[in-house]
Amino acid sequence: MVGRAKLNATLPSEPLQVVFLTAVATVLLRTLSQIISKASINNISRAVYRLIRKLPSVKNKLNSEKNKLTEQLRKSTRHYPNEIIRKCLPELGVPMHILLKETELISKLNIPHSTGRISGAVYHGGEDYTHFLNEVNEQFYWSNPLHTDVCHGIKKMEAEVVSMCCNLFSGPHCCGVMTSGGTESIVLTVKTYRDRALDSGIRHPEIIIPNTAHPAFDKAGNYFGVRVIRIAVDCKTLKVNMTKVKQAISRNTILIVGSAPNFPYGTVDDIASLAALALRHGIGMHVDCCLGGFLVPFMQEAGFSIQPFDFSVPGVTSISCDTHKYGCAPKGSSVIMYHSQEMRRWHYFTSSNWPGGLYGTTTVAGSRPGCLIASTWAALVHHGQDGYVANTKRILEVARKIAQGIQSIKGLKLMGEPQLSVIAWTSETFDIMALRHLMKERDWHLIPLQFPSAVHFCITNLHASIPGFADQFLGDLRQCTQECLSNPNLVPAEAIAMYGSSQLIPDRAIVDFFVGLFFDWWLDVCD
Repeated sequence: MVGRAKLNATLPSEPLQVVFLTAVATVLLRTLSQIISKASINNISRAVYRLIRKLPSVKNKLNSEKNKLTEQLRKSTRHYPNEIIRKCLPELGVPMHILLKETELISKLNIPHSTGRISGAVYHGGEDYTHFLNEVNEQFYWSNPLHTDVCHGIKKMEAEVVSMCCNLFSGPHCCGVMTSGGTESIVLTVKTYRDRALDSGIRHPEIIIPNTAHPAFDKAGNYFGVRVIRIAVDCKTLKVNMTKVKQAISRNTILIVGSAPNFPYGTVDDIASLAALALRHGIGMHVDCCLGGFLVPFMQEAGFSIQPFDFSVPGVTSISCDTHKYGCAPKGSSVIMYHSQEMRRWHYFTSSNWPGGLYGTTTVAGSRPGCLIASTWAALVHHGQDGYVANTKRILEVARKIAQGIQSIKGLKLMGEPQLSVIAWTSETFDIMALRHLMKERDWHLIPLQFPSAVHFCITNLHASIPGFADQFLGDLRQCTQECLSNPNLVPAEAIAMYGSSQLIPDRAIVDFFVGLFFDWWLDVCD
């Protein structure tokens, strides 16, 4: 009794005091945890890893792995008889008819895509369609929309492409800009919201994105000084965790992002809930439809259900979609759409004090190939609503058949509920990278994923046009899976194994270094 009396004597006597002190303590602890999580832990981790990399044993090991990877990359370079290595300009120009033979030889360095054994990457429309786009390109080959005073035809086509896309996404009063691809659309989207935020007094802007969102958002954050907060996805649905999104919102938040669909798993985030949250807090909401931009608008008419994703959803303020994927336009073209002209004004770059005159651009690039705008316009008009609906139906039917087939294969586990063209799967029985290696031996190119280790395959119009494609794919997948089940200790090829083990390295700067090494190999002439 004495102990309890002493304890009671130390506690506040009034309930309001208890509430007040609890609230103060909660605010202080939350602020402290945010400070620690936002700065200290990351900075301390980076500093510790920097010191570890300077240790002689670690440095020697890194150099050894560097030499090993360099040798692997050198061996992987494909060479052909009589191949010419050019490091300098030829003293005498090469005649066109001779050069065409050389380019034909170089084109054979590429892995053939006509068999359809490559995931995504090539959104082929057939030989006749390719010739058609080439003829359009030829008519506008030397046009440049930077020169607005001379390229009136390109202006017409670009404006119509943007308008057609806005209408596809239920935004008849919206507006937009053409870009060179999904990455530029995303980068300029972040730039737009940042500039608007800076004008309103926010000095440390932040954006909240799902962990599955495209790395172009990280690139934009790096370029423009915007903090990118990645939110984990639900381990079952693989959609962004709404509770964690709510917890991450602060006075510096300028944008929330959702994917429809995301690249790794092909799942669609809860766009309506994200948009409602953004609307409630008075911040922007961007829907990344770069991958599915010319599938999701046609799904209902093609006989497939899809949750709300476009400007019809209150709170959605911008959408990006790639015309050069399922829109069947040539690389690279994309469209970024905004809910108002006021918003789009922050997108532009202008310079009014240059002696060369008034300068302004709608994209990162100044000069742009007008022929790409023309061929994109031609692709959209040629396909029309009926053409894209038909494409969507064929593609999703093949994708659903493959997804159902994977579910029936012992040893494989489908990831999430793929609604569109991307199907991802893993295994809890064997190393999924070993399966990828066996499939690669059969010329199938599966995309490797990490955190957790998995693979995916993206169905395109090319795959959907090949008779019996799904059965052929599933047949090889079953055989390779059976081989993995028979030998669960099967080790994948060295390069694939290296990819799989890279996710076990806690110091991501080391992984980034080896990625840079790959680009060194890619950009330097191979003897």
